[in-house]
Amino acid sequence: MARDGFDATPFEELFRCVEETLDPASFEKMATGFVTEMAYRAEKRIKKRTPVDTGHLRRSWMTTPAKKIGDSYVATIANNVEYAAYVEFGHRVGRNGTRWVDGRFMMTKSMAEIEQELPGRFERKMKDWLKRLD
Repeated sequence: MARDGFDATPFEELFRCVEETLDPASFEKMATGFVTEMAYRAEKRIKKRTPVDTGHLRRSWMTTPAKKIGDSYVATIANNVEYAAYVEFGHRVGRNGTRWVDGRFMMTKSMAEIEQELPGRFERKMKDWLKRLD
């Protein structure tokens, strides 16, 4: 299934400034923890939206903890079930592909919600982290 994500461009400059001025190891730990937490929140929402027939598709969602790659913090949410993309985006059925089954967009919708929550949650996380540095 294609991997979706959110645009972290507004945070990249902030990450860079904070890393350069404060304890880089402490910031990296906080940032990877934050990205991991958000990835697991997204996975939970995705699973709730995933339709259940046998339960195989829902059980197959996987999330990796975040890690720093270059200037980015990356966590992966994936599903290796062969038909996951068809359920996500829709597909044709029937002898001649005459009928269309709409996609459920379980990942697309969940990631859009997480992206909306991200700035507020990150601001709270940064405030807590900065308080602990005092």
